[in-house]
Amino acid sequence: MHHKYAAPSTPKLDALRSAISAKLQPICFHVKNDPNYGTYVYDEHFYGILCSPLFEGKTYTEINAMVDQILEPLEITPSSSLEVEY
Repeated sequence: MHHKYAAPSTPKLDALRSAISAKLQPICFHVKNDPNYGTYVYDEHFYGILCSPLFEGKTYTEINAMVDQILEPLEITPSSSLEVEY
């Protein structure tokens, strides 16, 4: 049993952080659970900011495709689960 105020485990969020950090080498990266969905869907919906030198000269479509390739093996649906500002 864990303490009442302890954060629950976040395996999807941890996997997301490590995959993006390893593959995109971001300059600025912050992601967290989206509080708009409440606590009952914890570790399912995320939002954050991401700035990578690999995005330089790319269109938004190309950037989204790069991020989608990282999310696919993690089984995270990009359109509904992740909101990223570039």
